[in-house]
This record gives sequence, structure tokens and C-alpha cells, in this order.
Amino acid sequence: MTELNELSGGRTHIGTIDTVMGHPMSGMWTLTFTDGPVVHVDSGYGVRQLAAAFGATEGAGDLIPKTKGQKIVYSADMFDVLACFTPISDWHGPTIPPEGIDNDELNELLEKRREEGGHI
Repeated sequence: MTELNELSGGRTHIGTIDTVMGHPMSGMWTLTFTDGPVVHVDSGYGVRQLAAAFGATEGAGDLIPKTKGQKIVYSADMFDVLACFTPISDWHGPTIPPEGIDNDELNELLEKRREEGGHI
């Protein structure tokens, strides 16, 4: 997935995963959050990253139950395609407001934290 410092456009949010839907050969899957937003996920790399982050086994049918209810910090581009995510338990970046944060603004905060020697 894309590094946060490479993002341009789009927004970063905190969300609780409701479901992941798709078919292996479809190209794009859909990630739905409990508070309503929907983002699209690359059916190859993106879905594998979700599976790996939450202990699911690719092709075993356990992706939906293992991701449901998981809280993540996620960035989507201007087309609502998932660019990157981090389980909330692993997030050490700045506080993300409930309405989300513009990725350009987040990049500035992350750069400032790096310059100050902070952990990201």
C-alpha cells in the first residue's frame, strides 16, 4: 500500500470495518465501514494486506469474520480507493478528527513530527 507521505488528495479517517465484499477475479473489492463510508480495495495486494493485518488466511473464507469490527486508520484517494491503512492499535501518528483529515494536511503533520524526532 502507499506510504502516507506519498499521498496527495483524498482524506484519512478512522473507521470500524463492517464488511469486505468481492470476488477474487473482480479487480476491486468493497470495504464498508459501520458509520457508512465505502472504499474500494485492490483485489490482489489490498485484500492480501487486510488478511495479513488481521490473521486471515487467503482463500480460507475467514477474511470477513476476522476483519469485521476491526478499527483502522485508513486513507482513500480522491476516487475512494484505499491507499493505505493501519490497525488502530498500531497507529502512532497524529490524532485523526471524527470528520477525517485532508491527506495533504496529514502529510504536513507527519513531516513536522519526523522533524521533531517523533515516532510515526
